[in-house]
Amino acid sequence: GQVLYVDQINFPGTVDPKTGSVGGGTNLADLHTMEARVQALPGVQAVSIDLGMPYADGFSAAGQWLNERGDASTHASLYFGDHLPDTLGLQLVEGRDFQPDEVTTIGADGAMAASVVIISADVAQRLFPAGHALGQRIVMGKDVGALRPVVVGVVRHLATRQPVDVENASTAVIMPIIPGDGFGMASIVVRAKPGQRDALARMLPALIM
Repeated sequence: GQVLYVDQINFPGTVDPKTGSVGGGTNLADLHTMEARVQALPGVQAVSIDLGMPYADGFSAAGQWLNERGDASTHASLYFGDHLPDTLGLQLVEGRDFQPDEVTTIGADGAMAASVVIISADVAQRLFPAGHALGQRIVMGKDVGALRPVVVGVVRHLATRQPVDVENASTAVIMPIIPGDGFGMASIVVRAKPGQRDALARMLPALIM
């Protein structure tokens, strides 16, 4: 494969000796700088800040999603990143990728928001069996304050995080969310140009904190 994954980049934390409150952690500006440095390497086709990968240990997330009418639902793995479709080599069969101004952050408290999502074709079929998933809202769970992003893209296939989950083998939702200040960890995914994977693997450690 042409994909390289740098898992769980940890950022130093601080603890206030008087209050015990934890500070430090992920620095968004440093993450963007790291991403730009990696993107500038001659052998890089695409790069994305992210949290977790299919079939990888470490950060994992999943949720229950419903259509806006509430008459269809599905379990789906959740992926977070700013440029995941290009970097993972996913095929958009409908719609578009995320725009830069749609990318948001998740902070130390775990709060997150997203106005748009990209879903796998299996999620689209389960929530909108009659078709026309683009432009529809999907709802994360049944809480009153649940996220209700709009579907802007559908990818042909994206595997679940857990290979043992055969029933939901390719139900996945990509959210344009990256680690913000204080979150504490992040990952980087890199798609190498043909024949450049090994060379990039040697160069990446010097660019990753």
